[in-house]
Amino acid sequence: MVKVKVDDLRSSHTASIITQATRNIDARALVSVDVAAKTVSIASKLDACRFVVAIRESGYKPYLIHTRRDHV
Repeated sequence: MVKVKVDDLRSSHTASIITQATRNIDARALVSVDVAAKTVSIASKLDACRFVVAIRESGYKPYLIHTRRDHV
């Protein structure tokens, strides 16, 4: 699980853009956006940095606040 803080996450429109950016990296990722908390949680087997870069390239300022690898 990857958790990213995005201080400029302010609306459902922004949430939609960020969700699409993460799904462009991993179409199977489970993405949960909490606009009030300004966080994005991503369940994926891919490296967390890829998602941070994708969100940044979408025009936002993300930073990683949590990453955990679940062993399958």
